[in-house]
Amino acid sequence: MPGTLAATLDGQIQQAIIKDRNKKIRMLFSELSNQYSRYRLNSKADVLFESYLRIDDKLFWSGLSEDMLRVIVPAEGNLKNQIHQIELISIDSIGRIIGKIISR
Repeated sequence: MPGTLAATLDGQIQQAIIKDRNKKIRMLFSELSNQYSRYRLNSKADVLFESYLRIDDKLFWSGLSEDMLRVIVPAEGNLKNQIHQIELISIDSIGRIIGKIISR
């Protein structure tokens, strides 16, 4: 990083190599995240709901599970700042897990 001691040291890595490594790490992270999400399907998770969103004119609540998976459920009342047990059913096209409330 410019302005740091490290920037003045010998053996600097070329910017093209840095970008290539960054791309590979991001791809690996994405694949591992997708694998873990698929592994968690058909199980239950406690989800803290944070906000709602609209997808194709339908409202969903969005939250994070205890293992930091993004989970959405069809909107049913106000779930903000509430934790509910959710059955993890499927994964949408951008990696969010679609669930169903199984306990309130």
